[in-house]
Amino acid sequence: MPYITKEEFPSEYSDQVSKAMTAALNLLSYRMRTTFEIRSRIGDKFAPDIIEYVISKLVDQRYLDDNKFAQEWCDNRSKHKPRAKGLLKQELYKLGISDADSDEALNAIDDKVLAYDAGIKLAQRLLHKETPSEIFNKKVQGLLHRRGFHTSTIIDAVKQIKRDIGYVEP
Repeated sequence: MPYITKEEFPSEYSDQVSKAMTAALNLLSYRMRTTFEIRSRIGDKFAPDIIEYVISKLVDQRYLDDNKFAQEWCDNRSKHKPRAKGLLKQELYKLGISDADSDEALNAIDDKVLAYDAGIKLAQRLLHKETPSEIFNKKVQGLLHRRGFHTSTIIDAVKQIKRDIGYVEP
């Protein structure tokens, strides 16, 4: 636990500061969090000035970093459940990430690559089942549409996937 001196905060609040810090660190022990998440999760239990103090300490000690959180969130989503940049931006907004931090995190992401990565897994399963072309297209396009990709990106991704997996009309 980060060390807080009595000079940094009035002594009558030191117990509350310690409890707030413990609560925040407990939340951070499970996964990275945003400042917004910490503020909202412990906000009803402690005074606002205590929460702001704890958050500032956590930021200073690099336990909280919204920019790094946004980068890691996008990397994780891109690897494990690819979705369009627009949906990723919405997720980051709901987590309290600023537009500047989310834009920076999303800059390195290419929707075409994400669409391909999302569709290839389903396409390979459908290939083994010898799925007819119409159903193949419908299923892969539906998945990509639900993941937030634009129609032109979806069409390009499906064409590329079919070429790469050697899809032949059954």
